[in-house]
Amino acid sequence: MLSAPSGSKQNNRNYPGARCKRPDLKKIHREECAERTEVWQKLTVKQQLESLDRRGHAAKKQRARLESKLAKQPVPVEAPPVSELPKA
Repeated sequence: MLSAPSGSKQNNRNYPGARCKRPDLKKIHREECAERTEVWQKLTVKQQLESLDRRGHAAKKQRARLESKLAKQPVPVEAPPVSELPKA
């Protein structure tokens, strides 16, 4: 059996007790993704566009999709106050 030379560290990066590096890493990534998605979905379309601008991402397809959603949304029209309505 060959032994490692003195002074060199063992390059065994496997997670203790497992055959792979991090058996729980996939679960952690899924949870983080779910959290990010939940926060993103709570934002309005305008806020999502502003978030893309702030982060400086090109995100051309996502930006185009959000802009088309924004264009399709009906523009809220405020009703004039009751005092300004013409009397019949």
